[in-house]
Amino acid sequence: MVTNSMFKLDISGPKGNAFVILGNAKDIMKKMAFSEDNQDKAMSRMIASDYNSLLREFVKLTGVQLVSPHELDSVDPELYTIDEEL
Repeated sequence: MVTNSMFKLDISGPKGNAFVILGNAKDIMKKMAFSEDNQDKAMSRMIASDYNSLLREFVKLTGVQLVSPHELDSVDPELYTIDEEL
């Protein structure tokens, strides 16, 4: 896993849409010089299951900290941190 804990991604509202998360993952992988094959494999793992699994794979892949200004009903609480200052 990459350690990018200094980077935070707000997943509340439209910013938490699965397609937005996937787009962020693709951008990060390009910046980290992942090969096309490794990008494809990572994207396949992220879309293979449900939303919480996508978020788990995203964090595992990027090390980015997921945050929200409030509790999110449909997201496993261990996947993100509440940051009321957002």
